[in-house]
Amino acid sequence: PYGNEVEGKSAIVTSEVADTIEWFLPSLMKIFTAGGKIATFTPSSPEDIQAAQQETDIVNHIFYKKMDGFNILYSWFKDALWLKNGYVKYFYDEKYETSEEEYQNLTEEEVMKLAGDPELEPIEWELDEETGLRDITFKRTVDVSQPAAEVVPPEEIRINPEFEHLALCDAPFIAHERGVPASDLIAMGYDKDLVDTLSAWDNEGEDDSEEKDARMSDIDSFSEEDGYTGDGDYSQRLIKYSECYIKVDYDEDGIAERRKVCIANDTVMMDNGEAPENPFVSITPVPIPHRHAGRSIADQTMDLQLQKTTLLRNIFDNLYLINNQRTIVLEGGANIDDLLDSRAGGIVREYTPDAVRPFPVQPFGGHPFEMLEYLDGMKEARTGITKYNQGLDANSLNKTASGMGMIMDASHSRIELVARLFADGVSIFMTCIHGLILMHPDRTTVVEIRGQYVPVDPSQWRKRTDMTVNVGLGTSNDDQMAGRLMQLLQLQQQMMQLGFVTPVHIHNTLTGLIETMGLKNVENFFANPDQIQPPPPQPDPAIIAAQGQVEAAMEANKINREDNLLDHQRELQNIKIKAAQVGVSQNQ
Repeated sequence: PYGNEVEGKSAIVTSEVADTIEWFLPSLMKIFTAGGKIATFTPSSPEDIQAAQQETDIVNHIFYKKMDGFNILYSWFKDALWLKNGYVKYFYDEKYETSEEEYQNLTEEEVMKLAGDPELEPIEWELDEETGLRDITFKRTVDVSQPAAEVVPPEEIRINPEFEHLALCDAPFIAHERGVPASDLIAMGYDKDLVDTLSAWDNEGEDDSEEKDARMSDIDSFSEEDGYTGDGDYSQRLIKYSECYIKVDYDEDGIAERRKVCIANDTVMMDNGEAPENPFVSITPVPIPHRHAGRSIADQTMDLQLQKTTLLRNIFDNLYLINNQRTIVLEGGANIDDLLDSRAGGIVREYTPDAVRPFPVQPFGGHPFEMLEYLDGMKEARTGITKYNQGLDANSLNKTASGMGMIMDASHSRIELVARLFADGVSIFMTCIHGLILMHPDRTTVVEIRGQYVPVDPSQWRKRTDMTVNVGLGTSNDDQMAGRLMQLLQLQQQMMQLGFVTPVHIHNTLTGLIETMGLKNVENFFANPDQIQPPPPQPDPAIIAAQGQVEAAMEANKINREDNLLDHQRELQNIKIKAAQVGVSQNQ
């Protein structure tokens, strides 16, 4: 509600702002997420191609699987479309999960083996003196720390008003200010005695903002009186906590350095240390030169919504008066109670002729409805969201295909421009995720990438600054993209004969085709050329012929030797026979 509603009159509020933003979001989300890989690291040399590809897969895996990247993009983009700037905060979430494990009848060797596990800590044990076996309860502590991110409500961001850039890397001052439960401050590592001295944040009036009021306006059925506010638990009292990143000459060497200063309730310093960077990334759909705050899609449609709301309220009020006309009554000439009863078929008792007559109301003509169409046209011109983005317009059936294509291209151009502007912020964000992993090289893990389990050792990574954000993949439908990939595949097959295309290029095209079809694990359909063993080299035909001749000659020699051996054996046998005959004749 605008606050100017009058009781008894129309209080309609149109939804141009919400409708335009909600129609922007599907196109933007498809552009960034349709390809399944939001960003790609650019290799710095031919030898770096495989490493860059693995780091790309790991960073995209962490963003989508560990961080719930889709919802981060959705909230981040929606804040920017609605509230001028959207902010995301990245950090390394140090987290440990504990559980208890009971082991029974352990031998001394088994106990020593379990004791060597750094994740296990014995907390209870019992020795059976007869058997020498032990029952031990261990506490297992698993380090599940990982890069994390959250979308920060814009009203919680404090930034130097003179700052002129959208990118926040050089901001002289930026802070995240919000209410934090006292127990969370203790969990963050602050001294319990210090936290106990902090009173609850009296944020009445201070925490109010147009953004928060608008965000919560449609759930006013839930109030603090209806829900839990933490008043009964002292550890749940909210403390005003300001996490500030400021450039200041702290060491008095004449050069300002960035420091992280955390303050509770505006007075108590909780932390003061060096900070290499501030962990915020900002985007806006309409950047304004020489200032940080841009303009939102809501800024471009709020005045149209007010004008359309006012016009519709007048139209409805006119209809109400026509259907329920006011009446002119001669005082004392009619029964007033009868007049106040407006049910169908009711009667009005009249004491004086013509004491009751209708109050004339002039109905609106077609001009207000023409004005409504004019305002819709202004919205389409400002935002690029037309009837054709939202579905098929009945009148468009009479338009030519080329004309419709021009209309759609013009409307998509505005959405694509916003996507390109958002891509700069997404590129910075993904590079920062890579940096978070690089800052914690001791976490070697195994993740599933493309159906295979890949060991990740960040200590082997190099610092990267070049990144390509894959925007535009969702600007065409999947059928069109699949058709283009098929055409590319046919061209590659022709160029492969000339040596311009390798099996790796073919595999990349097939990978894109499989992903466009919505299938996963390309290896289930096509083998990776890098994992295929090359076929053995084919021998020279001349060498094969020569080898055949040699083998034939050797076979002939073998036959000759066997024939000679048979002849020799026959000759020896004849000699033995003759010798036997000579011996017989001598004896005679």
